Amino acid sequence: MSLPSKIAIFSHDIDGTTSACAGLISYLIKNKVRSVTVCKFPFIHSVDGSIKIRLYRRGRLIKEQKSLIKFYRPECLSYIKDIIVGVVYGLKFCRASDLFVGTPNILVLVGLLLKKMGIVKRVVYYQIDYTPIRYKNRFLNNLYFLIDKYVCYKCDEVWSLTQEMISKKSEDKGWDINKIKYRLVPIGNDSDRFKTIDWSKCVDNRIIYFGGIYKNKGAELFVPIAKSLIKRNFKSFIIECLGGGEVDDLKNEIKKNHLEKYFIVHGQIENKEDAENIMQKGAIALAPYYPEDRNNFSYYSDPGKIKDYLACGLPVVATAVPPIAKLLEAKGVGLISAYDPNAFAGSIISLLSNKRTLMDTKRKARNLGLAYSWNNIFKTVFH
Repeated sequence: MSLPSKIAIFSHDIDGTTSACAGLISYLIKNKVRSVTVCKFPFIHSVDGSIKIRLYRRGRLIKEQKSLIKFYRPECLSYIKDIIVGVVYGLKFCRASDLFVGTPNILVLVGLLLKKMGIVKRVVYYQIDYTPIRYKNRFLNNLYFLIDKYVCYKCDEVWSLTQEMISKKSEDKGWDINKIKYRLVPIGNDSDRFKTIDWSKCVDNRIIYFGGIYKNKGAELFVPIAKSLIKRNFKSFIIECLGGGEVDDLKNEIKKNHLEKYFIVHGQIENKEDAENIMQKGAIALAPYYPEDRNNFSYYSDPGKIKDYLACGLPVVATAVPPIAKLLEAKGVGLISAYDPNAFAGSIISLLSNKRTLMDTKRKARNLGLAYSWNNIFKTVFH
């Protein structure tokens, strides 16, 4: 697929997060594509519930507006609103678009309607997640996968973050993979934004966690990991946490166990470049995905935090949940651990115990991270 001159991107937007579509938008703007129309629809934790549209011409923002309709709950009604407004915005802003990229499936449905009307030429479904059960309500769940199957079969192409996301739809739902024209387009990072890392500024035994701080997503392991490290007489470490969520609960647990000198808890860091600057000074990183729930979004997807860790030259201790975990171990840039504080502590000590080996591992992690820059990923897509 060649780089289109006019492209429309419709996606759900979660405030305070970055996404695969954000990487695509950044790539198109940097490459000064003639016309880029970005339409972001409200989703979980939306600040004002509005639909936001931005128009770029050759990398320059020329128009920005918000819808007068502002709500995202109840969810079913919001989706109906998204389809109607999406078609209206498509007719108004997307005429003669070479490519429409949509996520999730409900917005891809908008793209297919616009294609049928002759507004857009090609439609891509950017598939960023998969869970076997989307909704507890059986009717809604069946409806969701009926729409998902339809758009997968009818799209000109499906971009999937992982092979597992496609394969599991075949295994779980009985879909015919041969009817899905897909390619793998993994999550990327901004590693080419900082060309080099000053390794001399890396702090020995600084352990990084970047992401949401929630129980059953790893946060309940942090204090037990610290205790296990201390018990093994490994006491010269700092666990540095970057991310929002149950931050106060974590701070209270740290204080209750008198472990303040072993932790730095930043909370949410709004500017990602600031977070990257902190991560580049770390030694290793943690990715403790909860393994017992196969309906977890991380189980078949491609978590962004791991790509960010690699970009910053951080070897990773991870559970075997995301598909990329096996690659980390195979490439020698990480270790797979059980979801257990003692197991994590053992892996941490294994990585940190030899400084020379650690630095070699950090350089390998950085090189792998560079391979996953958004620029490299989309250069492959738009060859």
